[in-house]
Amino acid sequence: MTREQLEQAAWWYARLNDVADGPARAAADAGFGAWYSAGDAHQQAYAAIVEADGIARACSAEQVSQDLGDAALWRAANRRRRRRHVAIAGLCGAIVVMPVAALTIRHFTQPAPVVVAAPPRVFSTATGERKTFAIDAPVDVMLDTASRVTVEGTTLTIQGQAYVSTTGKPIRLRVPGGVIRLRSGGLNVRKTATGVTVFADDASLSADYDPETAASVRLQPGRLLTLANDRVRITVPADAGAIVGWRDGWLLFDDVPLARAVAEVNRYRRVPIRISPDVSDWRISGSFRADQSASFLDAVASSLPAALVRPGDAPSISAHHTKH
Repeated sequence: MTREQLEQAAWWYARLNDVADGPARAAADAGFGAWYSAGDAHQQAYAAIVEADGIARACSAEQVSQDLGDAALWRAANRRRRRRHVAIAGLCGAIVVMPVAALTIRHFTQPAPVVVAAPPRVFSTATGERKTFAIDAPVDVMLDTASRVTVEGTTLTIQGQAYVSTTGKPIRLRVPGGVIRLRSGGLNVRKTATGVTVFADDASLSADYDPETAASVRLQPGRLLTLANDRVRITVPADAGAIVGWRDGWLLFDDVPLARAVAEVNRYRRVPIRISPDVSDWRISGSFRADQSASFLDAVASSLPAALVRPGDAPSISAHHTKH
């Protein structure tokens, strides 16, 4: 990679951390995505800038530099100027000349790299399918059954259920009322008609939920973020395995209502299992393969006083009524 590529990477790093949500953000994401995917050298340059900024921030307490993290993202006082002053030269020098104590920062003026905005990309799975997509190295997305991810630059929008992971490229997940900023690690994201849940199960996770109308909150490993009815909740789930089991092809139920269990199984079936209202509140426990719903029906028939009818591929569950 060349110094020019490092300078472009630093410009994009500052830009993405500065621009607010809205049309300008969408344009910045699209522009960065086109630049980032233009070649391996661009990706290496961006990773180097991210690493250098992290080192600079870690060393700020020793006063080796005057807060290199802020300097790298220095913004001009007059935001309406066409040209943006950022501390690029110092970050680029940090990659070539180590240790950090030898770094010097000078203000550098550079116009935005000229790129052509890439169109949004869409990845999806069919009913019953589970698949992993390499979005942009090092970002991977595993999609659950009948799910979709739309990629616009560094911003991802999930429909259905997905596991999103990155090992060096910061990304954003668009959710109701704000965004999830993921710097490293992985997140389990599920979007339904009632809201969105985000589970952090990776030990190296560093993610923030940044609502548009409130202060951001940090999402630590083992925590579940729930966004529903304009409310934000962070809890510790009673059974994390039930949240992430789908990634290995399992559905885990621990004393859950039968209607809820059937709804989960139906997500993997082309023809849904029907259930009558009189048995919807019955409880069931067990571990079942997502692609083998027959074993789930066998468990219902053997463990509950239910009448199970299997006409062809359209089974139904109802209460078993004893004749007198």
